[in-house]
Amino acid sequence: MFRFDLAPVDDIGPWHGADGPSLSWFGLSYGSYLIEVRGHRLLEYATGIKPVTYQVARLHEDVLQMLPDVLDALPESLVAHLRDGSLLATYDALVAIADERPLEDPLWDALEGFRLRCLDTLYLNPGANIAVWRRRDEVVIEWDNRAYRIDGALAWSAVHGQTSVPVESFKASVTNFHERFVAAMQDRVSDVTSHWSRPEVRLDPASLRETQRLYEGLLASALALPPRKTIPWDVAIACLRENVGAR
Repeated sequence: MFRFDLAPVDDIGPWHGADGPSLSWFGLSYGSYLIEVRGHRLLEYATGIKPVTYQVARLHEDVLQMLPDVLDALPESLVAHLRDGSLLATYDALVAIADERPLEDPLWDALEGFRLRCLDTLYLNPGANIAVWRRRDEVVIEWDNRAYRIDGALAWSAVHGQTSVPVESFKASVTNFHERFVAAMQDRVSDVTSHWSRPEVRLDPASLRETQRLYEGLLASALALPPRKTIPWDVAIACLRENVGAR
């Protein structure tokens, strides 16, 4: 599901800071990635059919950060009121309602439950609109990229849709991604700390090894954590009944 390739080390541009050019563990994770599920390729550009190029660590962090919320199933009473069965469409409808209310309104707190199930892509230009959430024993992946354009053309090859996989299959895909990524980065850290061919770019071997140990433990932590926030779903459900229409 989570496909990636690390770029050759010699092709990775350094960070230029006060102490000169350097590369951190995060920087060394630069490469390309996309999400492929049931024949749909998310985070693949429509022009040229190529994946996102960025630090793979960013996707890894974001997926693991949202994992406790993704694995926490939405209440059936909320799922029954989702607009067209879509979390993204319902989120948009509720945001439009919340925009007419003060920030103290509890609807804003309920909207956090939707936001926490949306993959963070604000670092991309343009971004992508992707949500991952649980419905009973399946994880739903949906996307709506119709508004994202590059030079007037659709930005992403996966424009609008939804699919699902069993919860255990999703967990296995995340685990596989984590294990492959940290193994690839361990090889990279070992290589660059043993044979560094770019003396003009500073490395901190101790920091690289410590960050590697930190990332290796992220999956176990994510699987052990509860959802990040307690969400007043009843507020969202009541609002949907009143303003969007019962289903």
